[in-house]
Order: sequence, then C-alpha cells, then structure tokens
Amino acid sequence: MLYVADEGDLLVEAERELAFPDGMSPSSKVNRLGRELGIGTIFLISGLQKAGEHILRNACYTFAFNLSDSKSVYAACLHLQLDQRCQRMLGSLLPGQCIFRQTQATWNTAMWCQMDYAPPPRNIGQIEYTPHPYTPAMSLSEAPHVLTDLDAAVEEHKKAGKRQKDDTLTERDQHALGLLRLAVENPYAPVARLFDALGKMRLKPRWLFGDAGERGSRSL
Repeated sequence: MLYVADEGDLLVEAERELAFPDGMSPSSKVNRLGRELGIGTIFLISGLQKAGEHILRNACYTFAFNLSDSKSVYAACLHLQLDQRCQRMLGSLLPGQCIFRQTQATWNTAMWCQMDYAPPPRNIGQIEYTPHPYTPAMSLSEAPHVLTDLDAAVEEHKKAGKRQKDDTLTERDQHALGLLRLAVENPYAPVARLFDALGKMRLKPRWLFGDAGERGSRSL
C-alpha cells in the first residue's frame, strides 16, 4: 500500500512536530510505523528547509526536482550532501530530471537521474501466493532442552563478562576489590585476617619507594 500526500509542506514542517507531546506528528507516525505494516509514504513538498528532522532523517529516498527559491536550493544541497558549487544545477533541471539520493543505504551519494514515463499495466489479473507453512506454538515446559541451552548460554555469558572485567583490572585493583568483598562478607574480622585470606601479594609500590620499586618488589 502506498500513501501519497500532495502539497504536504504543512504536514512535515518542524513546527508541527513540536505541537505534539511526544514530538511525533501523525505524518511522522505514518512514516515510522507504516513501514512495519507495509505502508509506503510519499510526501510532495516545495522545499526541504521547513521539514522536520524525523522526516528528513528517516526518508529512504529523496528526489529533488527543479528548484529556484534560494532557501530551498540551500536546504536541498545540505540534505543531498552536494558541493555548494552544485547549487545552480538544481535550478537548471529539465522536466523529468532530478537529483536522487538514497538516504539509508551503503551507497548514499547523490546522483543525477532522468525519469522515464512507464505506463501502468492494465492486465495485472489476480495474483495467487503460496501459503506460508503454519508452525504451532510450543510451551517451554514441552521443550526442556531449550531451557537447558538457555541456562548454559546465560552462565557462559556471565563467566565471559567476569573474565573480561578481571582482564581489564590491574593487579592492585584486583586485590583491592577482593579485600572489599571479604570486608563485606566478614564485617567483624580484623584487617590482618582479611589480608591473610587474600594470600601473598607481590606489588611494586612506586609511589612509596620511588625508584626502588623499579629494581625489586616487596611482600606485604
């Protein structure tokens, strides 16, 4: 299904977007939600200078035909990402010629295009589509292997996150975090016993011993 709005300047202007609490006018919702329902939208406007940010950012295709107004030409050059020296080109396009740009694509460079008239077919007839295979829904209780695989994936994700976190910490930071965990788990234990639980540590306290820390280490 295709929805076409002729002379839609008032429907897509930025001031209209600001009039709604969520910042989305009906035109923006049709443009955004319509794609999920298979509805295409075409807005025919005289210039891009007043169009809302949502419409310009989410437009898949932009066709700029002959433009003579200076503000419209400048806004079209910005949206089409044209060099400023190409402004005169927009005012000299012949009927059927346009500057085309596919906004959301890998190749998003503007191109000069010539539109050819193709008469619509009159003998479409009835089109039959093959039905999609129906797959009935299944409860998780009927698929215990899915729960087993899910639990294993979650546990592996937690282990990977912990390994990555430990790798990013220095040796001093790891000992500090270990000491904090022991202090929380044993609030009444002396600090000396907490250090004993951490085990022997060999660090290089440069801030305390200066250059001596470069030559050797000291056990705490």
